Amino acid sequence: MLLKLKNTTKVWFLIFSISFFLIVAGHQSAGRDGLLWAFAISVIVFNLLYFYSVELVSQYFKAEPIEGQDPWRVLLMTQELARKSNIPFPDVKLIPSPALQAFSVGRNEQHSQIYLTTGLVETLETDELRAVIAHQVCAIQRNDSTAYATLSTIISALLYVPHQFDRALCWSLGINFAPEKNKGRILSKVVTPVIFLLSRFVQSKASLHHLDEEAAELIGNPLSVAKAIWRIGCYTETLPYPAAPAVSSLFFVNPLAHKNWTRSFANHPSPEQRIRHLLGYYPI
Repeated sequence: MLLKLKNTTKVWFLIFSISFFLIVAGHQSAGRDGLLWAFAISVIVFNLLYFYSVELVSQYFKAEPIEGQDPWRVLLMTQELARKSNIPFPDVKLIPSPALQAFSVGRNEQHSQIYLTTGLVETLETDELRAVIAHQVCAIQRNDSTAYATLSTIISALLYVPHQFDRALCWSLGINFAPEKNKGRILSKVVTPVIFLLSRFVQSKASLHHLDEEAAELIGNPLSVAKAIWRIGCYTETLPYPAAPAVSSLFFVNPLAHKNWTRSFANHPSPEQRIRHLLGYYPI
């Protein structure tokens, strides 16, 4: 039943579950005073997740808004697709990176941004770029951008404490701490399965398939969406965007390799699965 809910509903359920857990834990540990403190903390957590999750995610990326000359006609395409989807014109920002990636964030339709890498706008053909922008517009319209930004903030918080604990423990024991090589991850290994379940709960493969279908319907060309998925997927294999695991769920194609501990965050369907589901065949 829960898996059939909208992504935003799942995030709200997750936020209220965290708040309820904090309140119960506070009451059990310190009675009435603990209950009051836990309630205050849960209110702070709620406000941080709802009002500042988008800002926190946006600050992670060093992006600049597209202003003045736009040789790729990105703003024109975005304005056209936003008008067609009956949503306000979102801000469009460029991330200086040769990798091919795109994502969108926003608290709601009125406060949303689309992020594109310079490698993406300079490499994709016009119809493929339009397909990617349509995908982001549909994500904003469905409020998936809000859900994934909030999920990224929750995952970042869940990873931060175990990461600092593992760092301190490795330092005290004289162990080399290299989490990117899966060395020194002790408490983090305990938290990773929880993060995997949360990611799968909020961002199901079915929801991404629906986004692909809606983007194809918006531009009236499923093949362009499939070509964009295929091209970005190929570039991701050889030139992945250096994204932190916590924000990997935001991207058009997950930039993480399906190996080592980061495979728990690589919950997107593969490009082949997405294309086969969209067109009914593969390769294209």
